[in-house]
Order: sequence, then C-alpha cells, then structure tokens
Amino acid sequence: MSPMKKTLLLAAMAGLSLSMMLSVIPITIAHADPAGELPTVALALDCELDVVSTAGTRTVAASELFAGTWETTLGPEELLTRVRFPVWPGRSGFAVDEVARRYGDFALAGVACGVELDADGVVLRAAIALLGLGSMPLRASAAEAAIVGRAPSADGLSEIGRLAVADLEPTTDIHASGEYRRAVGAHVVARGLGTALARAAG
Repeated sequence: MSPMKKTLLLAAMAGLSLSMMLSVIPITIAHADPAGELPTVALALDCELDVVSTAGTRTVAASELFAGTWETTLGPEELLTRVRFPVWPGRSGFAVDEVARRYGDFALAGVACGVELDADGVVLRAAIALLGLGSMPLRASAAEAAIVGRAPSADGLSEIGRLAVADLEPTTDIHASGEYRRAVGAHVVARGLGTALARAAG
C-alpha cells in the first residue's frame, strides 16, 4: 500500500478528512510542546515553515521557531500555514522512539532521528532531535557530528546516545526525575539510531 493510501485510510478510520488531518501538522508544530513528536521531527529534518500575516508571508527554519515551553518566535498576528519536509536522497532511514509511563501518555524522553549511508554502510549525514528533555525540542549536534563517518556498532550507538544527553539538565517532576529522563534519553537515542540505520540499510 502506498504512503498516500495509508494516509487516506488512517484519516477515514479516524473520521477525519485528509485536509483536516493535514491541517493538524502545522497546528501541532506551532503548539511547540517540548514532548511533542511533530515539533521534534520538524527540527530534526530542518523543515521550512511558511508563516502568514497581514504584512505578508515569510519562511522560518524549524531551528528558529521554538523559544521555550509552548512558546515560538511567531508574532501575535502570524499563522503557520505550511510545513515543507525535505526529501533525503540515497540510502536513508528514519525513526521516532520514545518512552512513556503508559501507552498514549506524553513522552518522558524521546528522539526523532535520520541517517544517510554510503554504499559501505558509513554514515554520511545524521539528524538527531530530542523531545521531553528540555523546555523545547533540542538538536543533539555533538552526537550528530560523532556518528558521521562511522558505521557504528551497538556499543558505538550507546556512546552516541550518552553524548546526545551529556550536557542536558532535564527537569524533575511528578512523572520522573531529571536523572531518569537523561538515562532514558540516552537509551532511546541509541535505539532510535539503530532502527534508522537498519531502515537505511534496507
């Protein structure tokens, strides 16, 4: 089944029109939930966002959108109307992974990641964005740099996971301690990258 047919089927099962379902994407990104999957995916993939106001239209990079918990750099009269997801070439794979206390709960920690491989399985490009580990979705730039040029083993992925959260200080709340979130974050980064690498390898 094609991706579009799957999308239509899911929309029908949910009782939503396709246009209504697709409108949820920019709304969810603009909501800027630090534990939200779509804002984190937008950040990981370097999405471009079209913003409209009475003054006209401008394009904002996802990396420049988020300002804090449920806060963005959008003005009071601006509306996010379109999200452009770039297409990665070649042998590419992606994954979203997270841990929650119960199925359907907000994530305690999670990752959206993508990798592109060369013919020998060496990482040419990597994108790693974290959710639930700060006041907004965060890019793990040091971990991205560390995995490029390597064909990492399971131990190597664990190392990348630890590097991704090394400088973070997640908050402690009634759901989990900051220390627990950081430990889980390292684990889901390693697991998510493993999934993305397997998908890229085909």
